[in-house]
Amino acid sequence: MHDAGAPSLYRRFLGPSFDLLPRELRAFHDVTGHRRYTGHCTIAGAETALGRLAARILGLPRSGEGAMSFELHAADEGETWSRHFPGKTLSSRLHVEHGVLVERMGVAQMRFEAREANGRELSLALKGVRILGVPMPRFLLPQVRAVETASPDRLHFDIAASWPGVGRIIAYRGSLDVGPGKEIA
Repeated sequence: MHDAGAPSLYRRFLGPSFDLLPRELRAFHDVTGHRRYTGHCTIAGAETALGRLAARILGLPRSGEGAMSFELHAADEGETWSRHFPGKTLSSRLHVEHGVLVERMGVAQMRFEAREANGRELSLALKGVRILGVPMPRFLLPQVRAVETASPDRLHFDIAASWPGVGRIIAYRGSLDVGPGKEIA
């Protein structure tokens, strides 16, 4: 369980920039315990056969659109995110290591730095990937777009990843209702 007095994962990751985020993003990323959010998303799956193989290995969803739910379990050592897309659940584990946000998803470990953390958005920049613990050479790193914005009681997300020479692996965008009352006992 997350110690209510300890700073949240994203508060530790972003430092003073955390307080510049829109209210909805701060509420989403400053949680303790277990929360469930509902929303809607559109998914564009991999474009090529090689991209579909990579997506399958990583456990990524296929193209689709519909209702989704998102479960977040915050503990002192990190957070578990479970994205329940139409037809597929994608789970990952996040923690902060030396000022970098580390996300483990299946055989991949991705390292992110904050690109923007201001009154409009939060965007992350991919700084490195390890597959089965082996660092991926920089020239092979996927291009990743990870942006969150807000509107009243909603968090909007726009995530995309593509690999040089392979094309899009995944892109998904949508929103979650982050209004009050989402804690799970």
